Amino acid sequence: SGELRKGDRVQARVDDHIRQATKLNHSATHLLHAALRQVLGEHVQQKGSLVDSQRLRFDFSHFEAISGEQLRQLEDMVNEQIRLNTAVAIEVTDIETAKNKGAMALFGEKYGDQVRVLTMGDGFSVELCGGTHVSRTGDIGLLKITSESGIAAGVRRIEAVTGAGALALVREVDDQLKHIGQAVKSSRETLVEKVTTLVERTRQLEKDVEQLRAKLTAAAGSDMASDAQQIAGMQVLVKRVDRQDGKALLALVDQLKNKLGSAVVLLAGEHDGKVVLVAGVTKDLVARIKAGDLIRNAAAAVGGKGGGRPDMAQGGGTDVAAIDLTTTPRYHHTVAVEAFERGWHVMSEKPLGLTARACQLMVQASARHDRVLSTAENYRRDPINRLGKALLDSGVIGDPRLMLHHTMGGGDGMLISVWRHQKDASGVLLDVGVHFADILEYYLGPASTIYAQTRLHEKTRKNPVAGKGVTEGGGVYERWQTDMPAKFEATADDAGYSTMLFESGTVVSYIEDHASRGEGMWKRAIFGSRGSMDLPGDRSGRRLTLHLPGQDAESGAALLDLVPEFRLDAATAALFGGDRLFEYSFEFVETDRKLIAVEYADFGLAIQGQSGHPEVSGAQGQRSVAIAYAWMESQVAGRSVTVDEVLNDELNAYQADINDSLGI
Repeated sequence: SGELRKGDRVQARVDDHIRQATKLNHSATHLLHAALRQVLGEHVQQKGSLVDSQRLRFDFSHFEAISGEQLRQLEDMVNEQIRLNTAVAIEVTDIETAKNKGAMALFGEKYGDQVRVLTMGDGFSVELCGGTHVSRTGDIGLLKITSESGIAAGVRRIEAVTGAGALALVREVDDQLKHIGQAVKSSRETLVEKVTTLVERTRQLEKDVEQLRAKLTAAAGSDMASDAQQIAGMQVLVKRVDRQDGKALLALVDQLKNKLGSAVVLLAGEHDGKVVLVAGVTKDLVARIKAGDLIRNAAAAVGGKGGGRPDMAQGGGTDVAAIDLTTTPRYHHTVAVEAFERGWHVMSEKPLGLTARACQLMVQASARHDRVLSTAENYRRDPINRLGKALLDSGVIGDPRLMLHHTMGGGDGMLISVWRHQKDASGVLLDVGVHFADILEYYLGPASTIYAQTRLHEKTRKNPVAGKGVTEGGGVYERWQTDMPAKFEATADDAGYSTMLFESGTVVSYIEDHASRGEGMWKRAIFGSRGSMDLPGDRSGRRLTLHLPGQDAESGAALLDLVPEFRLDAATAALFGGDRLFEYSFEFVETDRKLIAVEYADFGLAIQGQSGHPEVSGAQGQRSVAIAYAWMESQVAGRSVTVDEVLNDELNAYQADINDSLGI
């Protein structure tokens, strides 16, 4: 029947292979504990451990990171005890006798009158332990430390492998050395010298690239000038320009001042791990604002200092608190994890990660290091979506029953860039889909179940501006698109057709087709128990329309009367010109800049620890990625799937080759 009942007879079996491997790791943990106390000091105490057949993990009290030399000492000391191959002695005695023998006990652990004393290495390690152990220290074979890290204030962690696991690691390192030797065309004897030479050459090339980048940055000054904003009757330009030293930024500020005629300019960026700041003020404005004051205030925020003349000043700092992660999605998880290890907060461009598994690594690292992980999702921050959400929450259209999200168009044209059509780089159903996934959950709450069909309709994509000059008003992306190929092969699905069920009971009809021809389509609407609401395209500033039975359609200021408590947050209100809006009118690039600034404001509040921030956390960004992949996993599985299956990486057939290529 598949059930156990009281009185049933059962037979238990122990897997000898797993038990033996666990013995090695457990026994090595005792030797490692003793070695730590000898190398680091007797203040070392066990704070936790994990032992299985694959590895050992040992947490202990210590006040600083362990140096490479100390790690080598620990390995040598443990392996010396292994080579001595001394017998492991086990004795059951009373607690006082055990203590007199020098046996270590876990602090806070309660022991009975009789305890089990384990002695290894002729007294090298004496501890109270009831686990499974080797008969002789030589049975362990070899110990190799794989990592050392901090997991809490005053607590360090060492991970290691033993026996066959250690041998496998040695072979893996040996194979890597062979591959490196083949890659750089060097024997093992000259490998260090060859790699050193290549590194020095790379550094010189990087310097050359820096010089070329400085020239390109100067050439881009004209484009930057168009981003200046009118604030308090002055032209103000604030831009981030990375990988440029102070000298290059000073030249660029001079160029921008000349280009703008009358303006305040502040440039900031990261260079060689430090923050570089340069400010310039044209002479007609120095009576109102001084460059030196700007720099002193900006530098204080990054733990630095600076100053200069009223019209030109520079400074910097080393206190990098956070990064804005804008690489292509393939590198999001590696850069984010490294940033968290350095103690930095991270705001990641969407999609949060390239796969659900990559997202997991980012979210776990954020929690492990207690750092903020924010997803740079801007559609929900649009003032019109804020109004739409307020109307929905007020119950104006009743309980939502059905939501339509249909977008079609594109044909065989390139959508922004080549990588957005490559499965191993992102793909449009992921890159654009996470925007829409976030909007759906913003309005309706958590999605639960998804059935979808996805397709790759257009296997060859065309770039109409390849090789052409940038046109007047050609759009925010055209300056890069002209250098992209005229035609290329697409590998990522470009159309998805789905029915989605939400935990609230609401059903969503979802179409995202970036390959359709003929008439295009945009339709986003919510149908409730009392009425419906048509929502405009994101970042368009156009009005939403409310439909209630027996009443004329409403899309004007009267909408605000239905939600008297509705207010935009301070940053959005300041940038868009009011805290109660039902429409706005800005050029797309300006709207986009404003929403990005709102993202930064939210990220800053999160770093300061204010409740409710970040609004779009790493966990929410992870859900959007899971929803986008649920469409594609449903296609592969040929069934409806749950968001949790994809979120927890239990269903990943579509993503499998991407994960393999990422090495995760």
